[in-house]
Amino acid sequence: MQRGLRLLESVANREAARLARLQFSAGAGLYLDVLEAERADFASRRALAVARTNQRLAVVSIYKALGGGWEVCAQAGDDCGGARALPAAR
Repeated sequence: MQRGLRLLESVANREAARLARLQFSAGAGLYLDVLEAERADFASRRALAVARTNQRLAVVSIYKALGGGWEVCAQAGDDCGGARALPAAR
């Protein structure tokens, strides 16, 4: 949920920064408005990156908590040590 809201915030701030630059280029706005809009855009992009990172770290934690972690075998018949409790499928 938080990531979705961060994405919407980022898109809105990016558009606000674009509009502030357009207004300044047309002579209808102050450069301070452009700077403030770009600061808000940067902050929201950073918050979105943090939210995405936290989501991915949570997924990794779930995998680890459920016993994730396995080795990739070079040969199909090799015993790589993964899932020792399960009988071999034949």
